[in-house]
Amino acid sequence: MTRRNLAALVAFTAACSASPSTDVGADTDTALGTETAVDTPVTDTPAVDSAADTPTDTAPPEPTGPRCVIGAGTTAFEPVAAGSAFDVEKGTQGAWHTFASVVCDEVRAGSASDVLDRTNPLVDFAVRDASGALLAGYENLPRPMARDGRAALIHEILVFRSGTFEDAIDRDAVITVDLLDADGVSVHAELPVRLVAWPGYVPPAPVDTATPSP
Repeated sequence: MTRRNLAALVAFTAACSASPSTDVGADTDTALGTETAVDTPVTDTPAVDSAADTPTDTAPPEPTGPRCVIGAGTTAFEPVAAGSAFDVEKGTQGAWHTFASVVCDEVRAGSASDVLDRTNPLVDFAVRDASGALLAGYENLPRPMARDGRAALIHEILVFRSGTFEDAIDRDAVITVDLLDADGVSVHAELPVRLVAWPGYVPPAPVDTATPSP
């Protein structure tokens, strides 16, 4: 072997020892080996109760069962607030009276007009003072109440027992209704009110009671 060939062989050997390994077996273990599973921790997310967390704006349910509501109205029922003013008027025969209305549900209404119908409910419709004493109205009367599919009395006249206006005006009172229908169902209702003089009232002139001089 010549000196030149020997030098070439040494150079080739050095180049081969410096090259990166191309071992097929090693690469195959990496590329084709079994993939390592990664365990991802699972967290329990608490369930959200949407019904409890979401605010609701639901109106309370309507009351059920036999019930009456007292109000006003001349041809149809008109609801009024507690403490409302009710006019007291003087009738043509000199008696003082006021008007009120009532509607009732889930009671037997009786007739629409026949006062002798045996199915008419017995009604107390009254104005009472703070002690419960009767000021105006009536008690235990059979009243035909059938009206537009409901039991109702509209623009019912309630006559005051006293004949003097001063006993009825400018006082707090309670309008009450007690009803007993032909099936034995009883209902009570009441409405606090303020009794006032009707707008056209003119107070009488004061009477001079002084004794005339001789």
